[in-house]
Amino acid sequence: MKRTTLALSTLAGAALIPGVLIGAAPLAEPARIILMRHAEKLNPYALRDLGIQRALALKSQFLGNGATQSLFAAGEKPDAFLAITLHPIETITPTAQSWELPVIAYTVVPTKEDDDPARELDQNLRTQQAAHDVMTDPRYAGKIVVMPGNTSTSPRQSSKNPIPANW
Repeated sequence: MKRTTLALSTLAGAALIPGVLIGAAPLAEPARIILMRHAEKLNPYALRDLGIQRALALKSQFLGNGATQSLFAAGEKPDAFLAITLHPIETITPTAQSWELPVIAYTVVPTKEDDDPARELDQNLRTQQAAHDVMTDPRYAGKIVVMPGNTSTSPRQSSKNPIPANW
């Protein structure tokens, strides 16, 4: 069985999702899952100007079709983009559009409060559903899947691999 490579270490504590990733053999295994955090937000409903600039830079420099420092080898391309909340959708949409692919949304309605416990529970459930689907749906077998997340669904950035100041 091919080994799934995760760009970062976890997805919403993917290792902590009981019965989804631990102890359950995947029925479909993506070739690679690229995890990332959304760009800077203005409020619960929109990215700030810098976040929009980063979303566009992500497309032109790393993940978009024709990116200058592409994370994809020659002949490789992403096969799917999945996102949970609005900020990740906003962040990855320019990249998905460059490949003429949709962003598959496991939506959670934003609330005025970032720390709303009910919203966080909903968000965790939707993240589990997305992780389950990526690891079990045959559509993703052997494919490259990009999954942007947010603070509670993305791994923390390691000091060993800091985010570049200019990208």
